[in-house]
Parts: sequence; C-alpha cells; structure tokens
Amino acid sequence: YLPQYDFIFAEIARQVPSALFVFLSYRQDGAEQVDQQLRSRFQRAFTSVNLDSQDYLQQLPRLSWHNYLQLNLLSDIYLDSLVWSGGNTTLEAVACGLPIVTCPGQFMRGRHTYAILQQLGIGETIATDERSYIEIAVALGQDPDYRQQIRQRVLAAQHRVFEDVTPVRALEQFYRECVSS
Repeated sequence: YLPQYDFIFAEIARQVPSALFVFLSYRQDGAEQVDQQLRSRFQRAFTSVNLDSQDYLQQLPRLSWHNYLQLNLLSDIYLDSLVWSGGNTTLEAVACGLPIVTCPGQFMRGRHTYAILQQLGIGETIATDERSYIEIAVALGQDPDYRQQIRQRVLAAQHRVFEDVTPVRALEQFYRECVSS
C-alpha cells in the first residue's frame, strides 16, 4: 500500500461510516516500525477528512492460512492494492466469494486482479481511476444487496478461474517445443 493512495481509505470511510479496514501486520524484522508507519500515514489521511483512523483501521497479527481464509469469509469486500495487484490474495478472495475492487495499473504487476475479474466476467468492480475505485467501494459498502449479488456472481463463476486448463495446456506445449528444439 503506497502512501499516495492513503486518501482512498479515508474517503471510503467518510462515505461509509461503518467501514473497517483490516490489515495484517508486516511479517519481517522491524514489523512494529512498518506497522506504526502505516498507522501514522492513515492517521494523517483520515485527519484530512476529519476522521480518526483508529475508528476504521484494525491491524491483526500474521494469521495461519486457515484463519486468513476465515477472515476472508467474514469480510464484505476485498480492496485490491493499486499499482501492485493481488495474485494469491485475489485467488483466495475469489475462493471465498468476496466482491473485489481493483484498478488496473499500467504494468503487469498491477493487472493480475483485473485479469481474474475479467475471467470471472465481473467488470463492474474494475475501476478506471482512483475516483471510480472509491465509488465502487462505497457502493458495495453501502448496499448489502448489491454486495450479495456480486458475491453470488463470484461464487457462480469461480470455476472459470480454478478449472481452466488452457494455461496448463499452453505450458505443456511450450515445454514440448523446448525439448524438441
């Protein structure tokens, strides 16, 4: 999560007063310093819209994989990070049926979630810019029926991601060509 996007969380919280953003603590040495930096950044961003980030931010310790999936199952929305998009975390969110908000970046590293949502056939949670990212997140946060509709579509289409053997066949073909050369 890059500092230039902290305002997005503050703006979502301003429009969705019941919002709670859950982050997992950084897992490397010096974790407390990194966690504190995130809290400080968010406090500045939230203060700029007259909110206290402590009312909206929850940092959890590292979780076991099982507990991480439980967190996803309890969550309402998965907000993909901008510029550096999810991969495994997005796939885990899809497995749990979470509505996902993303804004594809210029480079591949920021387009994984976009590609996954395209494969699911869910384009309405793909933002075109930071403003539309906020609008989509707010709409999902304010409207439980809409959120449930997207959740059901994710669950109904997840086989398109998890059962698609096209990439496996392409990799097999690549290996065959490499070996026969």
